[in-house]
Amino acid sequence: MTPRIGVTWGTAVTEEQWPKLERYATSLLAAGARPVAVLPPAWGGLARAALAHRGSGYVEVLEGADADACDGWVLAGGPDVAPRHYGEDVSTETVKVDGPRDDLELPLARAILREGRPVLGVCRGFQLLNVICGGGLIQDLPSQLPGVIEHREGAVHVLEVASGSRLAAWTAGRELAVNSWHHQGTTDARRLAPGLRAVAWTRDGLVEAFEDAGAVSDAFVYGVQWHPERPDDADSDVARAVSAALFGALVAACRP
Repeated sequence: MTPRIGVTWGTAVTEEQWPKLERYATSLLAAGARPVAVLPPAWGGLARAALAHRGSGYVEVLEGADADACDGWVLAGGPDVAPRHYGEDVSTETVKVDGPRDDLELPLARAILREGRPVLGVCRGFQLLNVICGGGLIQDLPSQLPGVIEHREGAVHVLEVASGSRLAAWTAGRELAVNSWHHQGTTDARRLAPGLRAVAWTRDGLVEAFEDAGAVSDAFVYGVQWHPERPDDADSDVARAVSAALFGALVAACRP
């Protein structure tokens, strides 16, 4: 069986943005999956045009989706989740949202958890899973978290990894440095959702990875704040091995 893995995306299906989506396809194909591009309704035509002339690894494009449309899911990186979804007003002009994408992904992600579909959340996807599980976000790290290190523009930082976690097994005790492209986040003390277990942190206390502690789904649920579809950013064999293991674990969880 070759699992079909849906990759959610937003309304920025442009020549500049399309290569970012293709990186997920490359990672999933290497892990033995059939990638499916999932976009908000009325945006699939642009994606199909890009598919036609790029020869992408995506087997199809879905406009809108339900949890049963694919065997597993990647909630991909992108703009900020609107703060209203975690009970806050926008507190900084740095917050940039994509309303149609929120409208697609929030109900889809809730159904994925409810129906026990394996899911990997990447960057925005990490944040979205945290929000729907009852957590929240620090809306702008540089201005709202004193002492925060650089997390934007492809910064690279080393993680502290929890012993006994999947991530610890994948690193085999070696130092893990990862890329960073976000300006929002969460800490153990500041609004990590109940039922999610933090398994990696940066030295400023930002949670960089979580596993489901068995409280939100019976299936594989994993969130990472970095971008594993960009495994060469950190120029590290460990980061490349962890990226392959992460996508491999998602695909394996989709097989009976």
